[in-house]
Amino acid sequence: MCSEVGVKWLYEKSGYGFTFIFYRATSNSVSLDVTLTELNDSEIKTLNLIKTNPKITREDIATVINKNIRTVQRITNSLVKKGYLIRVGNNRFGY
Repeated sequence: MCSEVGVKWLYEKSGYGFTFIFYRATSNSVSLDVTLTELNDSEIKTLNLIKTNPKITREDIATVINKNIRTVQRITNSLVKKGYLIRVGNNRFGY
């Protein structure tokens, strides 16, 4: 996919594992069409909400998708596990 859209990348292997490095485009952003076939409806709704507002709270997501906060936590944990989300910062001040 990177080659198709012209994204430069580098693969490094070390004694501890491996690393992929993706270089960001400086002037133009790159948009990849990702098939979300492995996600259920709640995961897709949650992902779209987070995409539009990365600092949205679990409470706000729960209100919009009509689920409880614990369910939203399970959904976001699933999205992190599947590689669609990453957490930035610590548990108290992160997003």
